[in-house]
Order: sequence, then C-alpha cells, then structure tokens
Amino acid sequence: MTIFILLAIGGLLLLFRSTRLVGVAGLTLLFIVVPFAFLFVLLLACVFVYFYFKFKRRNLNVYSQPKLPD
Repeated sequence: MTIFILLAIGGLLLLFRSTRLVGVAGLTLLFIVVPFAFLFVLLLACVFVYFYFKFKRRNLNVYSQPKLPD
C-alpha cells in the first residue's frame, strides 16, 4: 500500500512544473528500490496506450473539399 501511495505522490509531483524534478528523482529512486512497482507501472502504461490508440476516433473517411483560389 505504501508503494501505491508513493506512486500517487510522485505522479502528482509530475503534474506541476515547479515540482517535476523532485517527482522524477523520487520515482526513479522508488523504481530502483522496488523494481516490481516499475514493472507494474510499465504494464499499466502499455495497456493505457494500447486502448487509447485502439479506441481513438479516426477521421480517415472524412473528406473536405479544397477551396479554389480567388
């Protein structure tokens, strides 16, 4: 449970520009100490990216008529 709390705090630190360096350093140290957390977060990120691109709405069949010059 402590690992998830530290991951959440590290994620919140990454949101703000002024605390981003502290968040990166903290998450790096956490992932060195607990490598299973790194694998878990990496797995979640891969699943998120997969579903994001799979269900992203595409506009491949939309055609806009080009305008003629004046």
